[in-house]
Amino acid sequence: MKYKNKDPIVVYDPINNLDDEYSELNWQDFKNDLTAEFTKFLGSKVYVVGRNMGWRKLTGHKTFELKDAMDIFYKIKPNTSELTFYLYKIKNNDYVAKISHHDAMGETYEIKLKAA
Repeated sequence: MKYKNKDPIVVYDPINNLDDEYSELNWQDFKNDLTAEFTKFLGSKVYVVGRNMGWRKLTGHKTFELKDAMDIFYKIKPNTSELTFYLYKIKNNDYVAKISHHDAMGETYEIKLKAA
């Protein structure tokens, strides 16, 4: 899945991975990729704008401090365990996450990181 002609830098897609044998390996790869990308931003402020969220296609925003690289996933994802998460790097501190799940296909989260 591309976003404005960009390939994702981090992918978590257990729904489209039919081989359960590799699901734990995929989860570990996902965590390793997020850690490699976001460790340098620990302590930074994260600003997120979400669009097309849920079945009502809501828009909202959130701000938090990045204390762990996995916060990029856990603080943004909806409250469901069955989802896909594609992360794209737009510029140095700007990212876009595309999340799909049973209530919404293609939620978009614009993520901006700013040094503390």
